[in-house]
Amino acid sequence: MSARVTSVRAVDWADARSGASCSCSARLPARRAETYLGFVRGPDGAPERAALAAALSGAFPNVSVLDLRDLLAGVRGLLAGVALAISAVGGLTSCAAA
Repeated sequence: MSARVTSVRAVDWADARSGASCSCSARLPARRAETYLGFVRGPDGAPERAALAAALSGAFPNVSVLDLRDLLAGVRGLLAGVALAISAVGGLTSCAAA
């Protein structure tokens, strides 16, 4: 696919929130890149999930496999740390006020 660039804007690559985007006309050909997302309930054990991810990646090289259990466990741990920090600051503030 080819397209004519009509304008370019400055992007602050140091700021992770800025990102970059591309806007295209709806008249572009129907054969463009598409992304699909799906979920599969895998085995309970981490080694079995890793083996399933390896098998899927090997059979379908263009498929990205993410173990959401591991990702959610990381997020859960991060939120627990934030909650602990907030509690500690609250406790110090209440002790200092007394």
